[in-house]
Formats: sequence, structure tokens, C-alpha cells
Amino acid sequence: MGKIFTVQVNGAEHRVEIEPGEHGIWQAVIDGKPVTINKYQVSNGHTHLLIENASFDFYISHTPGETQTVEQRSYDITNSGVPHSVIIFDEHRRSLTKSVSRAGAGGDVVVKAPMPGLVVSVLVEPNTTVAKNQRIAVLEAMKMQNDLLAPRDGVIRSVAVTAGQAVNQGQQLFVIGSLEQTEHSGE
Repeated sequence: MGKIFTVQVNGAEHRVEIEPGEHGIWQAVIDGKPVTINKYQVSNGHTHLLIENASFDFYISHTPGETQTVEQRSYDITNSGVPHSVIIFDEHRRSLTKSVSRAGAGGDVVVKAPMPGLVVSVLVEPNTTVAKNQRIAVLEAMKMQNDLLAPRDGVIRSVAVTAGQAVNQGQQLFVIGSLEQTEHSGE
């Protein structure tokens, strides 16, 4: 299927797989149950959904004060006058984020392959200074190209892959050190 999300509605979690189609008709699997969704954008922030034979009018706004990230979005949604707190987690983006782990002392971060795939391009080399969310490589998996982003500001300490190389899930790709550590060591 298409994109996979974990959706929390008022604290209750649901798994949603969705494949957008033509003319606002989506095929979805919600908590294991296949459904067809007809989506109509009434106006900005107002969406009408027909899920199977049930009709829903949603008024949607981003939750004030909540930090929105590429892997998590928070919304206040009103349906039939009843407010709901909704958090949507993009599972694909979440898996890319989880591919980062701390390594040893000194604040180094290890970036690992979030899935098996083919390294299409490596955009940095050792001693390159990077900014948080800067593209550092492109990984192809399941016929999709995925940008791998720097999880923090820092300096590339090591690059363990080359373009054209196949990688396994969890394989180390990069080590990123802190800028402060570089400044203090005189590099």
C-alpha cells in the first residue's frame, strides 16, 4: 500500500495505511480493516470525508504551540461540534529518524541505514561541516529515493559508504561529531 501512519485521536492509537487515488478517492486500511475514503476539500481547514457510508465534516487546524516536524504533526479537529486532539506520525519518516544513534563519549552520532537499499549518492565527505536536516546521502529502497538528513549540526567524522553500494538495515553510514569538539581539539 502507500503511506503508513500512526494516528493518535484523543490518546487512542490507530494504524493507517493510505493510498491516495484520483478524484479524491483513497484506498485505506485502518487498524487492519480496508476502507474506501472519498475526500472533498470544502475550504481551507474544512474537509468532508465519506468513509464507506458514513459522512464526516472536519474542521482542522494545527495545534497552537505544538512543534510540527516532518515525522509528527499535531492538529485540533472538530467533527459535529466535538473537538478532538489528533497527532499524526509518518512511519516512513519515523524510521529514518530512528536510524540515528549516539556513539561513545564525545557526542558523536552514528547515522545508520534505516532500511536495506542502494546508496544513490553521498553528498558529504569527512571533515565537512553540516547543518541539522541537511541532506547527506540519498538511499533508494522499494523504488523510492529517500533523503538521509543530518540529525544535528556537526562535522562529518567518517563516511562508511560510497555511491552504488548496497546497504543493510542498521548498517553504519556516517559518524557526525559535534562542532564544539572540533573547535576544542584544534581540527
